[in-house]
Formats: sequence, structure tokens, C-alpha cells
Amino acid sequence: MNTALWHISSSTTGVYLYSNQTGNVNPCWCVWGSQAMLLLYARDGNTAWLNYAQQNIDWINTYCRNSTNYGYYQYVQEDGTSPTIDYEGVDQAWMQREQVLLSNYK
Repeated sequence: MNTALWHISSSTTGVYLYSNQTGNVNPCWCVWGSQAMLLLYARDGNTAWLNYAQQNIDWINTYCRNSTNYGYYQYVQEDGTSPTIDYEGVDQAWMQREQVLLSNYK
């Protein structure tokens, strides 16, 4: 997964892409990468997995979140530009869920 979908942005913070063919980031789909990293950490205790999970969430919070209403855009480009104007409840729910899961390790 990290070989195919992990993308290092210009700020050296990484994010999981929705698809390595489109370059889009979608909060719901891309945060699944963080969930996988948390499960790996729970299994072997390697803190690198926590770092991937945190970077992914941080990137999505920076580039996919509307700073006025705090909702997550449905998609942005891998460089953090061109957010859609659409919001979906599933994106909001998955981001909240994943941030709660990550908080268990802080």
C-alpha cells in the first residue's frame, strides 16, 4: 500500500491517494490508510505506522477541510488544490472516527 498509494507532498508530509492513477485525495477512502497503519502498530508496536497514520490525517485536515465550516471536501488534488464544493457525511464520519482511534495512542 505504501509503495503504490503513499504520496509525499511538497511540504514533506505524506498522504494516501484515492488512486495512484487520478491523484485525488478523498477523506473517507484515504483515511482507511491510517486505519491500516493503526492496526499494524497494534500488532507489532512499530512507531513508523503511527507516523504514517498521523501524517495522513494531518494532511487531510490541512488540505481537505474547509476552514470556515470545518467540513471535509469530497476530493482535492494530491497537491492540496482544487477542492470540490461537495460534502458527504461519510467523509465527516470517517475522519472523526479515525482521529478518535489515533487519540488512543497519544
